[in-house]
Amino acid sequence: MVLILTSSGDYSTDCVIDWLKYYQAKFIRLNSEDLIDERFKIFIGQSPGLSITVNDKMVPLHEIKAIWFRKFYFTNTSAFIENFPVGRFRKEKMLAINQQKSILKFIVLSLKDKKWLPRPFDLPLNKPYVVYQALRIGMKIPQTIITNTKEYISSDYEIITKSICDATNVISSSGRRYFGFTSEINSNYIGMIPNTFSPSMIQEKIDKAYELRIFYLCGEIFGMAIFSQSIDQTRVDFRKYNWEKPNRYEPVSVPKELKDKIKLLMNVLKLNTGSLDFIKAKDGNYYFLEINPTGQFGMMEGPCNYPLHKRVAQVLVAMDKG
Repeated sequence: MVLILTSSGDYSTDCVIDWLKYYQAKFIRLNSEDLIDERFKIFIGQSPGLSITVNDKMVPLHEIKAIWFRKFYFTNTSAFIENFPVGRFRKEKMLAINQQKSILKFIVLSLKDKKWLPRPFDLPLNKPYVVYQALRIGMKIPQTIITNTKEYISSDYEIITKSICDATNVISSSGRRYFGFTSEINSNYIGMIPNTFSPSMIQEKIDKAYELRIFYLCGEIFGMAIFSQSIDQTRVDFRKYNWEKPNRYEPVSVPKELKDKIKLLMNVLKLNTGSLDFIKAKDGNYYFLEINPTGQFGMMEGPCNYPLHKRVAQVLVAMDKG
């Protein structure tokens, strides 16, 4: 049986499940918010040992052989967490979030001996470490520094700044959410920066021909060009989507040399799947940016005619039977 650890409303999860049904595969879906918003029970005892029940339906843990780990640690999809009183109850809300995360992590650790896609035990990835490993195996990267001091910011080239940690981190305030995007630091803005600041990741801005999104799945590599530089709004970070004039996406062939380095990097990081971001520079070189082990890949399927949801389902079925 395949266990899908995910959150509600995830488009790719829904699509993969459709294919699992097509292949008549046995599976069960467990959303992270089910373990706080729904009626649930986790039993730990002599008999049957460990069991999970959600809305009076028991998850047959003894039958599970393969697990797809897909956005399972998300807490912002929980109605209980989102509707928690704010103000003086801020610490209590954080306690509720941490307790839910402990439950989710317990389930993951209890199933450690199963087959995973991807393995979640070393997640989230440390972004500077991943960039360093890419450099070590011979990939090109933008010149990168992490600093809290203005005098260390180079004026020799154009620069950008991005989050050091997981880009899924969101700041919520007064009912609004603020996302961390990659941003350009131009000469006008540098004058506004104080001499010391919170530690920041600063990189050389690469003059790009296009952005390259790679989906890696157990040795298979699928590439898509994102022509984000053609629109000012998305020129630095394509995630600042322009819904009225969307970026152009096209399938692209990935050179063998880059494929080999991608496979090596994924092996070093012990990842069997993930979404990788590169810049194809105007000088012809490919510059590595980052990896998201549970990142978007559904956005590639339509524009590139890649059967990605089908392939994920096929991999899970093979893991279950193997």
